[in-house]
Amino acid sequence: MTPSPASQLWQEGRDRLEEAGVPLAGQESRDLLAHLMEMLPSALWSRLSDIQIPEEQESLFLSLITRRCQKEPFHYLIGEISFLELKLKLGPHVLIPRPETEELAQILRDEIPLEDSWKVLDLCCGSGCLGLSLKSAFRGIALTMADISDKALQTARENCQRLRLPAECIQSDLGSHLRGNWNLIVCNPPYLSYEQMDSMEPDVLDFEPHIALFCGQQGLFLPKRSLDYGASSLADGGFMAMEMDPSQGEVLATYAHGLGFFPQIRQDFTGRDRFLLLRKGESWH
Repeated sequence: MTPSPASQLWQEGRDRLEEAGVPLAGQESRDLLAHLMEMLPSALWSRLSDIQIPEEQESLFLSLITRRCQKEPFHYLIGEISFLELKLKLGPHVLIPRPETEELAQILRDEIPLEDSWKVLDLCCGSGCLGLSLKSAFRGIALTMADISDKALQTARENCQRLRLPAECIQSDLGSHLRGNWNLIVCNPPYLSYEQMDSMEPDVLDFEPHIALFCGQQGLFLPKRSLDYGASSLADGGFMAMEMDPSQGEVLATYAHGLGFFPQIRQDFTGRDRFLLLRKGESWH
């Protein structure tokens, strides 16, 4: 079978994705093709009319297009995602990091004076995006990453290895089997309510792990448990930062204050309450 022109395959992929209602169909078709050809999307695009795609890559590409038409998330198809300066491995057992989580990582890197002696915990770590972004910027910290899912932890370990950023990875149900006395805890717990399932897109609801998305008490059960653990395990003056649903800010801030934290609610880039920044016994700044 003769190779197919890249322009022809890109157009076929775009048309099928558009028909399936996938947003940014042209961009996703280009990026999937570039991924298979191990090229930058911009490099592929500049030579689209010249490049010939071998039969094996053509079959793989059309298979990926079929899966994307069935709403499987783009980043699961390519198996990775960029997060700040890091390239993280992804799989169906971990949540796909959102831009808001990347924003939280940048806030922490900008505002907390992490020191080499600090003990840092990434609680509900998933892929390890928050903890590893801090380790990348502050190589001397002692990083521990914890998650209840052993399969998520395997992905976190693989990211440690591929990025050459050492961390201790421990299976833990929100603090079990952990030593404590942390200087900083970062946490992106499941915070969506089960009632929100009806309004979610199929590429989230049908593919991303529900254990990383939903919890009881209108999505407050696990965020509150995380705060309980932080209050009991942070060193005096220690910091904690948590991502949350925009509807939860006042409730969680009040709860945290009752545990001895000084809470601060911070908005994300869309202007919604998204982050709870806390310090034990002292103000954030």
